[in-house]
Amino acid sequence: MSLKVSKKVFFYILFWIACLLPYDVISLFPSYETYFQYILQGGLGLFLLLQYKMKIKSDIFSSILFIWITLYLPGAIFVSSIKSVTLIKYVCWMALLLGLLSFFENASEERIYDLLKAGKITFCIYMFLTFISMSARATDVGGVFFLGSRATTLQYFLCLLTFCIYYDIRYKKRISYITYALTVLSWIFAILRGSGQGMMMLFTLLGLTLLEYFAKVKIKSRIKPLYIIVAIVVVNYLTVTLSYMNFDFIIDIIQNVLHKDATLTGRSEIFTYSLGIMLKHPVIGYGYDNGIIEQTLTRIVAAYNTAHNSILQMLIDCGFVGTFTFLAMNYNGFLTIYKDEDDTLNIFYYSLIAIFVGGIVSMIIPSNAYFLILLFAVGRTKYEYLNWKE
Repeated sequence: MSLKVSKKVFFYILFWIACLLPYDVISLFPSYETYFQYILQGGLGLFLLLQYKMKIKSDIFSSILFIWITLYLPGAIFVSSIKSVTLIKYVCWMALLLGLLSFFENASEERIYDLLKAGKITFCIYMFLTFISMSARATDVGGVFFLGSRATTLQYFLCLLTFCIYYDIRYKKRISYITYALTVLSWIFAILRGSGQGMMMLFTLLGLTLLEYFAKVKIKSRIKPLYIIVAIVVVNYLTVTLSYMNFDFIIDIIQNVLHKDATLTGRSEIFTYSLGIMLKHPVIGYGYDNGIIEQTLTRIVAAYNTAHNSILQMLIDCGFVGTFTFLAMNYNGFLTIYKDEDDTLNIFYYSLIAIFVGGIVSMIIPSNAYFLILLFAVGRTKYEYLNWKE
């Protein structure tokens, strides 16, 4: 029996590696890294879809998700002249998202337990190899590590930490020493690499979690889904239009708490150019994997290939129509978790908020880390509801 369980856990370790693919694994295939990453993840998605006979509950969330995915096509076809490689990547991406949703909606508690146990093991491996790579490589604040850039590394850490906390609270009824250690090491990495974004994400997640589970403050009931969506729109608008510079207290936080300059490390210039690019095709955008920022912005602001703001990048990719649909999907996702009576899932509510905080200055949304958190929380809520009805 133990051998059977260990095989399951090993499979789910591969699941986590495929979803949160390390940079050092991708770099093993320099000539085929584009195909390798997407075919691996698309293959996983297809396997999960076939495993659960493509069973996805037909509801508002899954409908909006599918519509949002398809809204990446018009811009790709009519604006960017979609290429065969882009189409392959798009199909693999869609297969992964739908496969994850099907898995999380239908997997038994035993399989979810094995998945979460494997997630904690994967996190330990990732943490160890990250610090090894950090000591062996870049001496400057930036650099690329085992998982990737510091931004990629910290979004992976946040995702895996969320699942570790959930595993402990749901199945062990207390936070384990391993999870405490992984939390501290995540903070150490963020501080050593000077990542203000990472520190803000960790502070948001852990601050809300501490208030919920230790101070016994009902945080979720006070942060309604509509408030979150409005805050996302307002904060990102103030950021990309540089309106935040009119507020002294925001500048004070940026300079004295995050120890960054008022331009957010030069991002103000990137936002200005990216807005100009977006306004050329504001309705449907440039489509999936368009590369428009890399083609134009790198000639002006070297070494930047994204808008460095998740919502602005989405406006570029799928326009106002796609971005509105994305916000509607997130509203429904937040609402699904908000209405659920299982308090152990609250950690995902707070983690999603933390990811949107990080997305203000980075391309963290829509990443695999973000979708693992969102689709797991929504999928398990549906699973519990269906079991309750039965």
